[in-house]
Amino acid sequence: MIPKLSESPNVPVQVRAALFLIACDIPASRKVSGFTSFNATVPCNKCSTAFPARYNTHLQRDFSFGLEDIDAWSLRTNIENRYHAKNWKEATTKRKRADLEQKFGTRFSALHDLEYLDLVRCTAIDPMHGLFLGTAKKMVKIWRTTICDLTHELYLTDADLKEMQKEANDIILPAQYTPINQKIASDFSDLKADEWRTWCLALSPLLLKSRLPVRHKENWAKFVQACHIVQ
Repeated sequence: MIPKLSESPNVPVQVRAALFLIACDIPASRKVSGFTSFNATVPCNKCSTAFPARYNTHLQRDFSFGLEDIDAWSLRTNIENRYHAKNWKEATTKRKRADLEQKFGTRFSALHDLEYLDLVRCTAIDPMHGLFLGTAKKMVKIWRTTICDLTHELYLTDADLKEMQKEANDIILPAQYTPINQKIASDFSDLKADEWRTWCLALSPLLLKSRLPVRHKENWAKFVQACHIVQ
């Protein structure tokens, strides 16, 4: 046992530490690990896919690009990441750095000085902000404001919300999920991250099953599966 430092001020103690995981929300993790933002041309810190801007705008990415051929997307590697970070660090002008960021989605970070650290693998995906408070919330808003071509009504009507709330009240949730109470019926008002997690992973596969068109239902099922993988 090493004695307390306060009790042995003259005894040198060697301390070794290693960093193996960067876990924070998306904006912070991109800055800490040297990746470009979620709305950049190369927005993902796990793959090197470049997404074009939406029509008539230079700010918003068209994330539907390439969905028909996901198998063609290439994953980032530690070797490539370090190579692009080194080139970014050695670039002599802001313009050159900006060009490298747009092409490869990588900047230099002080963490690149840790030669053992693989920033691609060790930068965690943030499910709370990116998935539950981001994509899930956005999808519900779309279903609540968009007219379905088949029914000529909203994808999720007020009546749907009331029925889903009744069904949800009868579902016994596993202990790891936070109850939503009456928030579905009140248009998903003020849901916290844990409640969005409950909605996505535990409730939505059951409650949306008979309420969305097949294409939307299958698309949502893929999102739920992805949430299960990364959470």
